[in-house]
Order: sequence, then C-alpha cells, then structure tokens
Amino acid sequence: MRILRSPLTVTATLRRQSGFSLLETIVAMVILSLALGVLYQAVSGATRNTRVAAEHAEALMLAQSVLDQNRYVYTPEFTEQGEFGSMRWRVLVRPVDQSRGSGDEMGGGLEQVLVQVEWGDSLRPRSVELMTIVPLLQEPTP
Repeated sequence: MRILRSPLTVTATLRRQSGFSLLETIVAMVILSLALGVLYQAVSGATRNTRVAAEHAEALMLAQSVLDQNRYVYTPEFTEQGEFGSMRWRVLVRPVDQSRGSGDEMGGGLEQVLVQVEWGDSLRPRSVELMTIVPLLQEPTP
C-alpha cells in the first residue's frame, strides 16, 4: 500500500531540509570567531616571547663582552657605565672580602667584577647580571 502525498507537502519538506537555518549559521560564526581569537592570542604571545628571548640573548652577549673587557683589573675599586643601542650597562668593581681565607695563594688582592645590563621601558624593565672574581694586577711599567 502506497501513500500518496501532494506535491505541495513534498516541496515544503524538501525546503525545510535543504540548508542551514539562520540560528545554526550564527552559532557556527560565533564558534569560529572564538577559535580565531584564541589562535590570534597564541600567535601574538609566541611572537612576544621570541622577541623577549632575542633581547635577553643580546643583553647576555653584551654583558659577557663587557665582562671580558674587564678581565684585567688595575684599579682596586671603580664604576664604569655606558650604552649600547637601547641597552644600558654598568661595571662595578669592588674588593672581595677575604676574611675567610688569606688570599695569598693568588699573589694579591681579589676584585669582584659585576656587570649589569638593563633594557626595556619603565613598565617592564629587564636586566641581566654577570659576576666574576679576578686578581688585582699591578700597572704594567713601560
């Protein structure tokens, strides 16, 4: 037994099933926009972290370079500072407290050389510090 339907009923049924409703389209667009927002934040965060890592590596190389320039200390105590690009550096040379040991094994006094490199703005200042201990040398005579 076959049920006959009128052409009007068949057309109305096909029309209801032939596409997405407006509500489904709006929900899909909201989900897509939220996903794209999260993706944008992840990419911008990764870009910022890459920039900060590159700045930190540059500051570390500058600090190592300044520390290397001060590996021979002839003045017992001094401070020096300068700038390199957007970075500011400072060298602090101070005597090492030798109360725990005699220091005679090194043939004289020891000096602590501290290099500080700072960069960034006032809202997010960043810095790197390197320190070493070197012997105090006598000025070479010509």
